[in-house]
Amino acid sequence: MTRHEFGYVPFRGSNFPIIPLELRLSDGPWVASEALVDSGASVSLFDGQIGRVLGLSINRGERIRPVGIGGAISAFLHRITLRIGDEEFEAEVAFTESRRLPLNLLGRKPVFERFLVTFDERARQTILETL
Repeated sequence: MTRHEFGYVPFRGSNFPIIPLELRLSDGPWVASEALVDSGASVSLFDGQIGRVLGLSINRGERIRPVGIGGAISAFLHRITLRIGDEEFEAEVAFTESRRLPLNLLGRKPVFERFLVTFDERARQTILETL
């Protein structure tokens, strides 16, 4: 089992489980980003700008309407490759043009299906262990 530890990151006056990651299409270049590990999100959701950098036509994906604390937004599913630490895997994630998304979100699908996720509040760490 491989273990990846990430310190919490300050955001808007508090500390959050935000981790670095990379995304890419097929054999394209890796695009570095970060995302909040969100156990309340069923899908992973990224800003449309990242999708455009990857070369996606955002609106050509399957349209979904995820609902969060700020209400429903339009998003589009696309299959990409994610890399967290040294783990690479194919994933279906959503991209949105909504300006209401302050952070990219790593949801239960696909992250919680691949990793045992621990939020260590005392140490302010997010721990991902491969299953």
